[in-house]
Amino acid sequence: MAQQLNTSCFGFDQAWDVRKYDPFKPFSLCGWVGGVIGVIGRKKRFSNSFFKVDIDFCLQTLLNDRILLIDNRYAFVQKRIKGKGGNALFRTQEKFDQEIDRLRKRWGKFYKYERTATGETSKILVER
Repeated sequence: MAQQLNTSCFGFDQAWDVRKYDPFKPFSLCGWVGGVIGVIGRKKRFSNSFFKVDIDFCLQTLLNDRILLIDNRYAFVQKRIKGKGGNALFRTQEKFDQEIDRLRKRWGKFYKYERTATGETSKILVER
């Protein structure tokens, strides 16, 4: 479907709680996907940062392709920033904050990050 829509990135809903599913919105055409990401072609590259590369890639897709396919019917349960290995070897709060600042500077009003009582939220503020 993403190929037919001529977009180079697709993925699935990040809210795995079935109670949050809206049957009147089975697909989205903007936002960001993480964890499981489908990439078609090689037009864009992921940044060489350790953090939030999925958000940066999705914003690049929205800028260049104008849409990003998100299939809201399915989701994967992800345990982020809790495991050992991978980026955990490099993760410090200082480096994480630097990446958030980099995204804010690069994408301005289109990227919003907040720390909440239950964790954190990253939002892409692009309307279609």
